[in-house]
Amino acid sequence: MLRNRCGRGSWSWSPTTVLQIQASVYLWFSAAYAQSMSSNGVIVTFNPPNIKQLAEDSITNVTFNVTFPNNEHQHVAMFVESNDATIAMLVGNNTFDLVVNETSLNTSGYFTVQGLFLGRTTLKIAIREVTAPYMNILAVNYNVAVVRKEAVQTLIFTIALGVFLFYFNMVFGCKMELPIVKEILKKPIQPAIGFACQFLFMPGLSFGIAKLLPLSNELGLGLLAIGCSPGGGSSNIFVYLLDGDVTLSIMMTFISIVSSIGMTTLWIWALGRYFIPDTSRNIIPPQKILQSLAIVVPGVGVGLLVQRFLPKVAEFLVRYFKPVLGVFLLFLCSFGVYVNWYMFQFFSGMTFLSGLLLAIFGYLFGGLAAWVFRQTWARIKTIAIETAFQNIGIALLVLRFSLGQPDADLAAVMPVSCLFVQILPAVIAIIGRTIYERKCSDKDIIIDYTETEFYVKTKDQNSQDEHGIFTTDNSKQHHGIKEERVL
Repeated sequence: MLRNRCGRGSWSWSPTTVLQIQASVYLWFSAAYAQSMSSNGVIVTFNPPNIKQLAEDSITNVTFNVTFPNNEHQHVAMFVESNDATIAMLVGNNTFDLVVNETSLNTSGYFTVQGLFLGRTTLKIAIREVTAPYMNILAVNYNVAVVRKEAVQTLIFTIALGVFLFYFNMVFGCKMELPIVKEILKKPIQPAIGFACQFLFMPGLSFGIAKLLPLSNELGLGLLAIGCSPGGGSSNIFVYLLDGDVTLSIMMTFISIVSSIGMTTLWIWALGRYFIPDTSRNIIPPQKILQSLAIVVPGVGVGLLVQRFLPKVAEFLVRYFKPVLGVFLLFLCSFGVYVNWYMFQFFSGMTFLSGLLLAIFGYLFGGLAAWVFRQTWARIKTIAIETAFQNIGIALLVLRFSLGQPDADLAAVMPVSCLFVQILPAVIAIIGRTIYERKCSDKDIIIDYTETEFYVKTKDQNSQDEHGIFTTDNSKQHHGIKEERVL
């Protein structure tokens, strides 16, 4: 503290304050010389040697033991300071007097550390004399890792998310057409295109982006994990909203998840070592990947049964799909953001850019590959969306089995960032199509999105049924309609 010896304007620093200031400055600049300075015979040990997983808002004690080779330094203190007080901080005393005399060359004590926020930091520890000439004796770093504390809100969010996804997959089951399933199985060109895009193009693209952009090893592995993952469940939602082939989308999602048992593991084994060496030895248990099917298969199966035996219920479920989707999006943007707010604090322009590049090239390559193989417009959209959308859950599994905590949560920032970025082009397409349809409606134009073609028809080209309702039958001979194909 400051002392005013004359009571007016002459201030002087107390010896304790001088020591604390000098120790703080020394902590920042002496860490690089800790190894060489420890050769003077002073030994300091800690129990535990480092803090590996300190939960947020929890505290732990660290015991230290300092041994001097002789009593040359008799007036010594140890100073402890957190390198990042937003991640972990010292609780209570951070300055400790070390007793050194002819009968005692060993001093023990402890300090208390509190975890505040997910991440890694170091405690800078300096041992120095407390009397002139204030000699620096030793400086060491003590590593602290703070992990996320599981909360009840996370469990509630997970359960609610599962309920929403079950409903959506049930609607997709109501929309599935078994004749199309048989057609695709007889000639599986579309699943083959999707497989090549998903497990040949996307892993190489994500690896290239991770190496070209200045990403940390953890974020680079996170981008590779998302690029090696199969199609995500949310792809089915956007295929439905953009009038793609829902049946094909569900089949591609199923096939890619099953294929990822071998393909995702293979790519992580082959390329993960370029980010984190130990990832080449970690194999993801197949049953963990197959758990992703538990989100898709039961809902679709129930939807198929409802479509077969309860057609009116199926019609009801499909009719309220968009209102429920609106509630779901509101839930994600409010409670979902609140529960996962810690992720957003790690977002940066580079994570956004890398995710955006992965998504855009995924859309373009998937659509181009489908166009080269002369697929219909509905299936071009479907394959493009299935290529760009990734299964975030499996990417997080990859990181969990490849990295310890808190590194897995820190690397998870990349898949979560990609989750938000990959839907942007699809949302823009939906908004653009909605605006275009409204303009066409003002001009008495009807847009017909069919399974095989994309047509624009004026009202006087469409036939009316007995109730005066316009029909959009695809049969040209039946209605004698002149149709113009939009390229």
